[in-house]
Amino acid sequence: MNGKKASLLPAALLAAPIVIMQGARLLLDSGPVVAAGATAIPTPEVQPMLDDRAALDERVVEAARFIVERRERLGSLESPIGEQFVEVVPAPVVSIDPGPPAPDMKAIASLKLTGVIATGSVVVASINSRLYKHDDVVASDWRITHIDARSQTVELTDSAGRVHVLVAEKPY
Repeated sequence: MNGKKASLLPAALLAAPIVIMQGARLLLDSGPVVAAGATAIPTPEVQPMLDDRAALDERVVEAARFIVERRERLGSLESPIGEQFVEVVPAPVVSIDPGPPAPDMKAIASLKLTGVIATGSVVVASINSRLYKHDDVVASDWRITHIDARSQTVELTDSAGRVHVLVAEKPY
């Protein structure tokens, strides 16, 4: 065999089954080929759209009539489909007494108790490098009500009766 014919022979042998199958399908007009074991997906039939504008227009007119009638007769609470409407009554407004204003926490936060000194019956506290005794006003509306040398604490009370305790910072 010639060299050209020898190289075409394997290609022709490989293509022969495909050509035979396609030729048989065309001759028998059997439709598309489906692989073995595969199921064909049915194509749904397309339903023609119905022109139902008359019924739609009638429903729109009926809904508009209902809205107009509803405005006219506020006493009746029925819907066209038989459901009952429920009137919503707003909840009563309850006012809560906020009590005395909140303490000035910025003033309290800026206070640093550096120590408490007791000599005999006199007890003083060193707050922000100034000396204070019992009943002195330290910050806006905050008065010293108790100084404890043993625990190194100072109790402050405002005019509303709120209490805040300052604790001396440990030197170590």
